[in-house]
Amino acid sequence: MRFKTKNGLVDISSDVFAKIAAYAAANCFGVRELCHASFADGLTAMAKKTPMRKGVQVFFEDGAVRIVLRISMVNGVNMQAVCRSIRSEVRYLVEKYTGVKVAGVRIYIEAVTAK
Repeated sequence: MRFKTKNGLVDISSDVFAKIAAYAAANCFGVRELCHASFADGLTAMAKKTPMRKGVQVFFEDGAVRIVLRISMVNGVNMQAVCRSIRSEVRYLVEKYTGVKVAGVRIYIEAVTAK
């Protein structure tokens, strides 16, 4: 994503957004790990055909960023509360570190596993 500041142009890679979002989500209570949706998604991420890290996709829309997360949760936690926490933390950290507005955070729960 490229935007103009008073000091010049700033270009932030989609990988930066993905790393910040992955860090924020992985450190939330109840999240076991981030995971690929399928084997094909894993291969695509490895080939770097799309801006995707493990379990994170980043899309740019009208000067904002939209983030999609695929996670595995720990069994026995309140899914709604964990997702609310993840959305809040991802939005806060991405906006804090990049200054780019987060248009939305979508979360797909791929698995629920024992701790």
